[in-house]
Amino acid sequence: MSTIQNFFKETITRNWTATTGDFNISTKPTVSSGYLTLSPNNTTLREIIRYTATGTNAFGDFVTVSVIGDRGLGGTTAQTHTIGETIRMNITAQHWADMQGDIDSIVAGGVTVASANDIILGTDNVKVVTPLGLKDSGLVETRVATISLSSADILGMYATPIELIASPGVGKLILVDNILVSLTAGVTAYTGGGTLRTNYTGSTLDISIVTFPAATITSATSRQDARSCYGTAALGLSVNGNSNTALLFTNITGAFLTGNGTAKVFIQYRIVTL
Repeated sequence: MSTIQNFFKETITRNWTATTGDFNISTKPTVSSGYLTLSPNNTTLREIIRYTATGTNAFGDFVTVSVIGDRGLGGTTAQTHTIGETIRMNITAQHWADMQGDIDSIVAGGVTVASANDIILGTDNVKVVTPLGLKDSGLVETRVATISLSSADILGMYATPIELIASPGVGKLILVDNILVSLTAGVTAYTGGGTLRTNYTGSTLDISIVTFPAATITSATSRQDARSCYGTAALGLSVNGNSNTALLFTNITGAFLTGNGTAKVFIQYRIVTL
């Protein structure tokens, strides 16, 4: 992208031909290369040129146009210009084209532009949000997962814990920032159950800063009820031995009974390489 010098306005001090070479102006730009507009207010004489160098010779300051293709840009015409014509460094379409070309080159070089990609895991929809330009920078991405629980999931998760996030791979750990549980009640309220727990596979340590009581599920009968808490990142809990393990959602003491509502678990988390 060419740098632009604000308020650059000079004049031609020696007649220009419609070719290439060193062309004299009253004061050369401080920017060593870029675009100039000659006679910008004259529809007949107007011309956009690209210069690639500046200097001073026996006639004063000059700009250099190296190739004929850098004359008559942006729909203008290469032509002769005479002493006294105005030269300005205006923003032109060429600047925007250069900018787009630079962005395309960055993307082609391996940097991923921000996007939110849907990954379907069974009935669950996980969105991975990558900030612009950070995917290949070594910084840790923040991810947000939404896991939908059916009534059968809620009734059965005491015996069969729900996998919220799969094992991330060897040498990697799921680091949880926030968890929110939301119940949408059905016609019949849940009974029984026990404290809800989010834990790594093979561990009984609840990674929540506060536990979700059974009432998170049993207290709502005709309304939506939600509870949230912080996870391991805020707690400072030991995560020794929990690399490459999945994140599970279950309840302790006993199974929930009779109810027919549904729930969602929202998790903000990161995958870190140990």
